Order: sequence, then structure tokens, then C-alpha cells
Amino acid sequence: MAAVDHFFFAGASVERIRLLGSLPFAQRLLIVAFSAVAEELIYRLFIATAVAAVLFILLRRSGSHAAIVSIWLGILTAALLFGLSHVGNLPNIPHPYLRAIVLNGFAGLVLGALYWYRGLEAAVIAHLAADATIYLVIASLL
Repeated sequence: MAAVDHFFFAGASVERIRLLGSLPFAQRLLIVAFSAVAEELIYRLFIATAVAAVLFILLRRSGSHAAIVSIWLGILTAALLFGLSHVGNLPNIPHPYLRAIVLNGFAGLVLGALYWYRGLEAAVIAHLAADATIYLVIASLL
């Protein structure tokens, strides 16, 4: 994601990560734990599951692929909303919506697939690992 941010968005995230490094370590640790758990509950458990369930009810008589189509449309919907929810992280850069949807939306797709195929715990652990890398490791080094 850092390479995509650098190539397409001039590395706009670097300054934000640098600012995060100025926060106390304990505060960054709380942000990592809270955001990973809360966002996975909201976007994967509630939104992705609800969208997939409604679509499955609507599509179940249309053919044998109703389940997989419903699951992936649920994942895509949650990923888009997850990306959009991160627009406020860098509102004063060129194309903040595009940036948030591309970078955080891609992360949302990966986390959504983990949720559906490995469980909520796998998505939370992956999200924790990603946030810990950004907020605790990289932010401390910049």
C-alpha cells in the first residue's frame, strides 16, 4: 500500500504517519486496538454480513451462484464504505476520496475476504497487525 500511495498519490500518507509518531505510544496503542476491533465489527460483521444476507434472500432463486455473488457484493460494499470512512484522514490532499477508496478500499477487500473465508478473528488480527505496523513501528521510525 505504501508503494501505491507513493506512486499514485505522491506519498501523501507519509506526513500523516509522521504526525502519528508524535502521539504518546500508549495513545497509539489504544488507537490500534480500538480501531481494528471496532472497524471489523462495523464493516465486516455488520455491514458485509447484512448486505450479503439481503442479497442472498433476493438472489437465491436465480441460480447456484447466489451465495458467492452475495458474499462478494457484501465484501465490496463494506470495502467501499470502509475506504470512504478514511477520507477524513487526509482531507487536504488532491483526490482524497479516490485515495481513500483505492488504499483503504483495497485493505477492506482483503479484510473482507479474510472475514468470510477465515473468520472474524482472522480479519481482526490482520487489521491489528496492519495498524500496529503503521501506528507503532513506522510512525516511531519517521
